[in-house]
Amino acid sequence: MYFEITTVTGEFVYINMQQITAVEPVEHAVCTSDGSRYKMTPDSYDSLIKNLGIV
Repeated sequence: MYFEITTVTGEFVYINMQQITAVEPVEHAVCTSDGSRYKMTPDSYDSLIKNLGIV
């Protein structure tokens, strides 16, 4: 399943939920298994966390 995030630079990125390896709450960032790291807007980060079922 893919999820659309908004980065702090205003880009829209689709990430594969199964490839998420880490989330960083302080920086509102997510890391994926391909080595990518995206810093997100706070709203985008909150939506991602809810979709992951962490909250």
